[in-house]
Amino acid sequence: MLTATILVAMILSGCQSSKKIAYFQDLDSLGNMVKTLTPVDVRMQPGDKVFIMVKAQGGLELNELFSLTGTNSYSNITATENSPYGYTVSESGDIDFPVIGKVHAAGLTRAELESTIKQMILSQGHAKSVIVNVTFLNLSFSVMGEVAHPGRFNIDRDQFTITDALSKAGDLTIYGKRNNVLLLRKEGDHQQVYKVDLTQAETLMTSPAYYIRQNDIVYVEPNKAKAQNSEIGSMTSLWLSLASMGLSIATLIVSITK
Repeated sequence: MLTATILVAMILSGCQSSKKIAYFQDLDSLGNMVKTLTPVDVRMQPGDKVFIMVKAQGGLELNELFSLTGTNSYSNITATENSPYGYTVSESGDIDFPVIGKVHAAGLTRAELESTIKQMILSQGHAKSVIVNVTFLNLSFSVMGEVAHPGRFNIDRDQFTITDALSKAGDLTIYGKRNNVLLLRKEGDHQQVYKVDLTQAETLMTSPAYYIRQNDIVYVEPNKAKAQNSEIGSMTSLWLSLASMGLSIATLIVSITK
């Protein structure tokens, strides 16, 4: 019985058509040219945490004024989510930066925030030349469902896509629905749900869900084969339990009648 069940499960798994598994199936018909959205950078939101490094011309004392560390040396600083040297964007969208005061960060990309801080330092006459570098610290997204390694992952660069997100999670399992991946995104006071078809490159790369934002949730739904295998597994457990119970009863009866 168990052997037969295993064989059925293997047959069901083997019946999965390559059409249901392969990504970007429309590339040939598109002539290997795919229309894409204009690249979208991640924009700051209240609650985001960033590490900001400033190198200004004017000596160590000037650089120390712009540094939360109280030192001009950044060599021993690790830009991580738990770093004590990060700046958190307030509910009003600002960060309180040394010397130049409040900087409005919400809605800005990393490059735009770098440019804003640089211009404020120069316009206020604190330095004649300055380099500003902004690094994300706590920007993350989650991947759930039929992927190899579900979990929470960091956004480590600009223009981070849903294919990057799924790659970080180890790709979809054989049981993941390629044509109905869901992306949940908080927009204002509601949760927006986008459906993504990984088998169609054109619709994927023009979807609002193609570029990942912080706090997005990607969910990969299981396909019918997974559901059927789950049912087979449940039935197998039931039959094994019944067989075990029957064997126990038979043993008891034999013991009593001896």
